[in-house]
Formats: sequence, structure tokens, C-alpha cells
Amino acid sequence: MSRTLIYHTQLQIDGQATVTSRPKTEISMELSSISKSGLLLKCNKQSLETLLPKQPSLAPKQTVATEVAFGLPEVGKVDAACEIVSVRRLSRDTFELQLNFSNPEQRAITAVEHFVERKLRSQPCALEKEARKISVIHKKAFEQSENVQEVA
Repeated sequence: MSRTLIYHTQLQIDGQATVTSRPKTEISMELSSISKSGLLLKCNKQSLETLLPKQPSLAPKQTVATEVAFGLPEVGKVDAACEIVSVRRLSRDTFELQLNFSNPEQRAITAVEHFVERKLRSQPCALEKEARKISVIHKKAFEQSENVQEVA
């Protein structure tokens, strides 16, 4: 049995998402991050119990299908079919839900992919930032050593 794991870069984003559970109950949650493959949402215990009643945990192959509506800058409102893949407890009353998009052919998902691509291209790589910091530090150290040599 081979596992196909695809990890996409997560973009930190602040916003609200509305998750629709099976009995058509809408639950508002905090949108924490987004990637090409899915979302990370934060909620409290009451919201989690409303979304997943009588279900203490999720098994890896037993996902829960939901509908999620959220807004993105430059894209607008996005309605997507998702599956809750995992639930993590962050604190006593805070939980993190990982949702994967279940229907990648939707136009909304294509818009999300383009949004993520644009944001990733516009942000300089973390390694580039570190390299710039190091080069500035080296430049200052070199200038200081030249000043010391001139004085001597």
C-alpha cells in the first residue's frame, strides 16, 4: 500500500469561515491558514460538538464531508466542498480542524489555487530574507573593521 502525501505551503490568513454541518447547521469559525489543498480552521468546544456530535475523534480514512464558505481578498466569497481530515486540541477550549478540498474541479478551488500562487510569488523566500540580513551584518562588520584599520 503506497501513500501519496502532498504537502502544500500554508499561508497564514485572518478571516472567518462558515462551516455547514450535516443537519444544515451553520457554524462560524476562525480561518487560520489556507493552501492549495485545504484550510485550517480554529473553533471552540461548543462549535466542534455541534459540527461533530457524538464523535470523539476522526479516523484517518473516515473523513466528514462539509460545505465551507469563506472570503479571500482579490477573490471574493468562496464556497467549497471539504472533508474534515483531522481535529487537534490546541488548548482547553480551542481546537484546530484540518479540512481538505474534496472536489478539485470546482471553479472556486481554482480561484483559491491562483490566490495562493500569487501570494507565494509576492512574498520573498524566507531563505532570501535571512541571506539579506546576513549580508547586511557582514557588510557592517567589514566597514567597522576597515575603520579600525584606518585609525591604527
